[in-house]
Amino acid sequence: VACMLLYILFCEPDEGKQIVSSATTKEQAKLVWNDAIAMIKKNPDLAKAVNITVSEIRFSPTNSFFKPVASDSNTLDGYDLSAFCLDELHEVRDTNLWDVLRDSQIARSEPLALITTTFGTHRGGIFDIKYEQYEMIINGYEDENGLKDDTILPIIYELDSEEEWIDPEAWQKSNPSMGVIFE
Repeated sequence: VACMLLYILFCEPDEGKQIVSSATTKEQAKLVWNDAIAMIKKNPDLAKAVNITVSEIRFSPTNSFFKPVASDSNTLDGYDLSAFCLDELHEVRDTNLWDVLRDSQIARSEPLALITTTFGTHRGGIFDIKYEQYEMIINGYEDENGLKDDTILPIIYELDSEEEWIDPEAWQKSNPSMGVIFE
């Protein structure tokens, strides 16, 4: 996610790009943002091209920024976001944060919204709405009357049945990095 957001910051030709990493807490929002900073610091040319402060990465050649923001949707109005990520969607209790972030992209010709989340335990919020929508899109391509939306690429990793949670052989279905990134 950090790499995709940095690509937009550095490589998309638009002036005044606004990019945010968001979550219900600032600490969670900073996880993706800190990964982006670590990537920048590993590349001397990128490190010279930006100004990194405690609250933002600024790319002066296009007058653009990338910053972490918490979920207080009352303070997020006024953005004109080129891209955002919303981390741990299951923690978002209502649709306000999603609505504010998506509405902030209305003037952008090619906006990007990235959602990352685990399944979590909170039910009844935006997670359930998006999960149902994305499941309908995934299944819609196998049904001629199903929901199709080429502007959304949903990727859901999950077990085929609830009984599989006790089968270590099935765990990689819901955690494709198992054995690759961590043991």
